[in-house]
Amino acid sequence: MKSNALIYALNDIDPDIIRSAEPGRKKAAISFPFKVALSVLMIVAVLIPVGLILNKDTAAARVYIDVNPSFSFDVSKSGKILSIFAENDDAAKVLSTSDITSEKSDLTICKLLGAILDSGYFSKEKDTVLLSIECEDDALADKLKSEYVSDTDLFFSEKMPEGHAIVQRLHECITSKSISDKYGVSKGTAAFMIRLIGIKEDYTEEKLSSLDISSLRRLCDENGIRTDHNVMLMSADADEIARFAMKENLNDDPVGSTVYGYTDNGERGFWRIMVQGKTTVAVYDVDCETGDIAGEKHASLLDRIQLLDSAIAGAGLTSEDILHYDYLKSEAWNPFYVTLFVSDGNTEQYLSGDIRLEKFIECSVILHTVDGDFLSVAVNGSTGELLSIKKSNYTYAIDTLNAVLILLNDAGLNYDVPPFPDSCVIADGLCTIELEYEEVLYKYQIDAFTGEILSKSAN
Repeated sequence: MKSNALIYALNDIDPDIIRSAEPGRKKAAISFPFKVALSVLMIVAVLIPVGLILNKDTAAARVYIDVNPSFSFDVSKSGKILSIFAENDDAAKVLSTSDITSEKSDLTICKLLGAILDSGYFSKEKDTVLLSIECEDDALADKLKSEYVSDTDLFFSEKMPEGHAIVQRLHECITSKSISDKYGVSKGTAAFMIRLIGIKEDYTEEKLSSLDISSLRRLCDENGIRTDHNVMLMSADADEIARFAMKENLNDDPVGSTVYGYTDNGERGFWRIMVQGKTTVAVYDVDCETGDIAGEKHASLLDRIQLLDSAIAGAGLTSEDILHYDYLKSEAWNPFYVTLFVSDGNTEQYLSGDIRLEKFIECSVILHTVDGDFLSVAVNGSTGELLSIKKSNYTYAIDTLNAVLILLNDAGLNYDVPPFPDSCVIADGLCTIELEYEEVLYKYQIDAFTGEILSKSAN
């Protein structure tokens, strides 16, 4: 009977019903209302666990938060933070010294930012937080973005008025995943770095991955790069796209290119790239997110003899009036000796305004006359039109072509047409020239007044 007593206690069922089922006793009839009640209880017993499973919060988005401490956390469709993970040692330190844990159910962005502030990772120099939302649901991504902007604005207004918040959405991107895996930075930081990689020689993945978000944001500001647009394409990738576009659209083979930086039209971000072909120069805008060509302007280029003839004619001279000549050029040599006159100030103005193709096809020629004058003549590299002419204090006796001939003659090399040097700098009375010929790199230093060879090497 003890077992029956236990059953009564657990089930709170009429003992007479149980006794009627004991051996030797006639079973009592179970009333219809009781059968209905019992069925309902059985259904509820089955549905309660199922309901718990169905109502359980599941991750609908992954969010990355970077200052220098880097965290990631899963977010439910309702916006609730479900769990938080440390992405680097600094983040682990914040978690170990705060009351924030992965089981804490009331965690908010503001609380996490407060813990980062209390741990000393926010300062006047480190004043930026990056929030990156990885989510397939567009509506949820927009909702989270709006909420996070509001939350971070509230936090900074109360705790750190000089603070900055950047919220971006992450898309599937092989490049950012590769950077994240290789350098141990979060996906958010990797996607943000792409804005800068390659736009300057020292902006490498390795160097940029060592910087905190505040430093990366300041580099963006210095280079006119907006941080409110998605950027999935590295500048080097955009450069390849622009080169391919020249070959396909203009039927010209690219021989050089320059990434002039990031620009935008208010809604989309672009990489702006100048590509130089054998007969044309073109400027392309490549969509930072899709890789599509969003804009193109191009012009045909005159060859160097035509440019020289245009400069001589523009100066009102003939070839008999010219003792020798030289082309001013940019650091990157090109086969037309076209100078790209784009100073830092002009670059900023150029990138924020319309494409001014003439900046890329302006060529300056120095003419040394038999009368001893030096003239600086600027002509349009596409039309040969005279742009300006002025007296120059240019006083060197040799030009680039002279330097090439001196090098070739001294090295005993045979040639039909003088090759273009890899670099040639004439300054401070010296001509420093590097020229690769038949897989040998020749380096010469020549007196710019006398043509005397001062030093040389061949490797």
